[in-house]
Amino acid sequence: MFMTKRRVCMLLVAALLVLAAGYVQAQERATVLASFEDDSDFKLLTVRAVNPSIVDTRATDGDRSLQAIYTDGHDFPSLWLLMDESGNNPALPADWTPYEYVVVVVDVWNDSNFVIELYYAFIDQDDNKFDRFKTVLLPGRWTQFSVPVKDIPLDTSRMRRLELWMYSQGRDIPLYIDNIRLVAPSQ
Repeated sequence: MFMTKRRVCMLLVAALLVLAAGYVQAQERATVLASFEDDSDFKLLTVRAVNPSIVDTRATDGDRSLQAIYTDGHDFPSLWLLMDESGNNPALPADWTPYEYVVVVVDVWNDSNFVIELYYAFIDQDDNKFDRFKTVLLPGRWTQFSVPVKDIPLDTSRMRRLELWMYSQGRDIPLYIDNIRLVAPSQ
């Protein structure tokens, strides 16, 4: 009986090792759109009623993150990750069809004392806009969210812009954003 239990345990350990190896091989590939590790990511941003700065705090990967203060007094403060008009910005590829998920903002820290709804919009090269996605940001914690590309009812082979916006909150709302990226399954 003892040998049988021992063999079962060894088989379970072996099976777990095989599953772990398969998981590592099935890890997703990511195309980082903005990591905010240096000031070059500022050229990718357009803002409306948001004060952005790259800071040495609240980073989840690397040493830096983007502090984005969504300011009071505007109906729809927003931050855009924008490709250039020629469609040649390598940081934001126009064709998203190879990707399974758009991990819009992998990590967002809500540095306010309020629950915030953050919306994200997708705009294609014909200026068609879809912004029905939102996430709830709880105060003083990280939130991770993603959107399946197949759920974006636009021509995802011709994308132009990703937008993070909120309704006016009646006060400034500081958020920290890190690692905006597209994710595809490994092949």
